[in-house]
Amino acid sequence: MDRSLALILDEDETQRVINTLERADRNHQLWLRRLHSGLITGRPAFTDDILDPAAHQRCKFGLWYYHEAAGVIREHPHFTAIEALHRKMHDQGRLLAGKAQEGRAIREDEYAHFMDLQKGLCERLVGLREELQVLRYSFDALTGTLNRQACELLLNQEFARVSREQETCCLSLVDIDHFKSINDTYGHMVGDQVIKTLSGLLREQLRPYDTICRYGGEEFLISLPNTDLAQAEEILERLRREIAGREIGFEAGDIRVTVSCGLARLDTRVPLAETVRRADEALYAAKAAGRNCIRVAAETCC
Repeated sequence: MDRSLALILDEDETQRVINTLERADRNHQLWLRRLHSGLITGRPAFTDDILDPAAHQRCKFGLWYYHEAAGVIREHPHFTAIEALHRKMHDQGRLLAGKAQEGRAIREDEYAHFMDLQKGLCERLVGLREELQVLRYSFDALTGTLNRQACELLLNQEFARVSREQETCCLSLVDIDHFKSINDTYGHMVGDQVIKTLSGLLREQLRPYDTICRYGGEEFLISLPNTDLAQAEEILERLRREIAGREIGFEAGDIRVTVSCGLARLDTRVPLAETVRRADEALYAAKAAGRNCIRVAAETCC
């Protein structure tokens, strides 16, 4: 899973990107059919989206790629590779079409090169679509945040990045205080709304490149990349105060909730699960200290 997509797209946006990608692919297949029809029937009637030197920008697929494709996918490796393959395929297609119009024979290697480019383009499109489909099923239905499975995948990628680049990263487990009492007093529908509202507050307060997922029940896991413990504690403290100061309105009345946070630095000398365990222990320490506070896990020994 591409981390940048997961941070920016939500479930609805992901589906919209998939829909536009599939429509662009269908348009490309129609273009390909017209080209092959002209080559095979011997009655070439090629249009500018085949013959023009800038045809790769003028065809319907090119219009999608250069003007309509969502900006959030433009940095994806598959997307950037698609541009070069699509342009080269058009160049080769124009060569074949020009020969067909002039009644000249097309060499076998020329056609084979065109088909190799077409195959490479299709593989990249399939790869991008499959990754978007995986992302589509990576969101928690209630909150719209990443689900636990997707979060674990991204955490493993972050672990590898921190290890490779010698960067800093912190993990935090955030839990709603006295959530059982909220459910018992107001009912599970209100409890679900509290979770949903809190997830919105978390996304509102965190930085664009931070990762948040619903880790289980009323518990969230937050990844804070390029952040040391002091910075992470400051971010969480601001978050804690913001949540404690908000009222969540319901038909039954307004509710104030607080959260407890456990914080740990991601240490690549030990397994990722160990950092999560330490954050969980720090969360329990925050609960034991009276809730509505942050506790930082002790550093691991060398």
